[in-house]
Amino acid sequence: YSFSNYTLLYVDASFYQVARGMVLPFTVATSYYFLGSRPSTQALSACALVTFGFLVGVLLDGVNVSTAGILFGVASSATTALHDVTIKKAMKLLDNSALACCWYMNLLSSIVLGAVVLVSGELPGISRLMYGESEALRTFVLGSCITGVFGFLMGIASLLSIKVTSPITHMVSSAVRGVAASVLGVWYFHDIISTYV
Repeated sequence: YSFSNYTLLYVDASFYQVARGMVLPFTVATSYYFLGSRPSTQALSACALVTFGFLVGVLLDGVNVSTAGILFGVASSATTALHDVTIKKAMKLLDNSALACCWYMNLLSSIVLGAVVLVSGELPGISRLMYGESEALRTFVLGSCITGVFGFLMGIASLLSIKVTSPITHMVSSAVRGVAASVLGVWYFHDIISTYV
């Protein structure tokens, strides 16, 4: 998911969905390759339409777009597709248990996060937080608990979506969720989707 963050570093939030527009074609391709899921004619037509829209958005829209942002968006699309397909395949090894898959993913993420904290030199900052003023620690613990609970629930929901349906259906529902978040941002927070007219 780091590629998504780098995509946002180089492109505006309004262009983010276009930069990551190849998720559907990559998910269909990786599902076919790794899961043997043969795509329907409708799925292939949708992939062709999405790819056409991606190319129009990137090449013909008249908006000056960062090449690095587009490359990171395409890389993000590929890794997202591989992630969802890998989860579907891994669940078969865990008796199709979304809870066991979520537990393993969180355990492995914690191990990797611990290593990243050490390598990036964040240990002194963590020590200052733990032994510094109690208000900062209390805020950190409360924020961690809240994001942990909601993160866990979102993780379970995603895994159940992949388990019950398919990586392709999960990707479509995630895209709808992203669009809904953008619409809510415009409606509730009065965000501006694009400055281009």
